[in-house]
Amino acid sequence: MYSLNDLSFDDFVTIDDHRGKIIVGEVDKEIRFNPKRIFFVRPHSDKQKRGGHAHRISWQMLMVVKGTCVITVDDGENRQDTILKSNKTALTIPPGLWSSQLYKTKDTILMVASDMIYDEGDYIRDYQIFKQFRNIAN
Repeated sequence: MYSLNDLSFDDFVTIDDHRGKIIVGEVDKEIRFNPKRIFFVRPHSDKQKRGGHAHRISWQMLMVVKGTCVITVDDGENRQDTILKSNKTALTIPPGLWSSQLYKTKDTILMVASDMIYDEGDYIRDYQIFKQFRNIAN
């Protein structure tokens, strides 16, 4: 079972010249898995919370495209808050960890890549069931 020690932060490569910037991430380098699904999340209001679930087997990579987002990751015993605001740093979350996001402003955009297509059965949306999944006593 994964823990907070298994979170990874990867900086994508920035190529900057007179035409502008390209920010690049490659599978097996900055991207630690082969993405099967990518989606973008934009809140309706400032300080909106989203997430609040864990995945049984799916890996996810989160990167802020615009704005600032506080990512909270929890292994059932410990929590870690990370502020993402750079469009070049990605946070990879392994399966079995609870995560939520606090979007600082309504114009924040978070990109999420997953190694699986959408499967509701992969989600754990109840925190007590999550603790049972991790074999943690109340």
